[in-house]
Amino acid sequence: MAGRAVQPGRLRRRLTIAFVLVAGVSTAALAIGSYLLVRQARFDDSLARAAGDVRYQLVLAQQFLPLDAERSTNLLASFESSGHHVVLIAGDEVTPSSSAFNAVPSSSVREAAAADQIAYQRLTGHLLIVGGRIPGSTAQLYVVHAEDRIHQDLAQLRNALLAGWVLVVIVAALVGRALARRTLDPV
Repeated sequence: MAGRAVQPGRLRRRLTIAFVLVAGVSTAALAIGSYLLVRQARFDDSLARAAGDVRYQLVLAQQFLPLDAERSTNLLASFESSGHHVVLIAGDEVTPSSSAFNAVPSSSVREAAAADQIAYQRLTGHLLIVGGRIPGSTAQLYVVHAEDRIHQDLAQLRNALLAGWVLVVIVAALVGRALARRTLDPV
């Protein structure tokens, strides 16, 4: 029983498609892995820096104790003037230093802070809030960090990786086609 002969044009097409698939899938896997690794590293670094900063800010906030209305206002004004957007939680009262950064932490974050832990939460609008209990008080202070720059950098990286992937697929198609044509020319 004789096997059916495959037409050279069809074989060339199959070889080109296989070449493109191998290059495309490999490049996509590398691009996705790179993006996820960089994304995680950037967010981890942002959190580590914010956590280190908030420990210092909590110690500075001690100088405003005991917190009454005037001292709370002074605390918020002091942090805002130094470039730190903060949220002060004293009892049930939540007071931001700037209405533009009115980030309210969730109850689980507040509970962790009440247990003398540094707690954090990422909110919509690319905001990271990190805070804890002010030593010597039951009040909590959260520093609000805008992570817009990280998101912009990640979007730029995503676009560059996507453009690189498209370029690799196009080059793979051209090389695969040329290779298939040369290899199968004698057939």
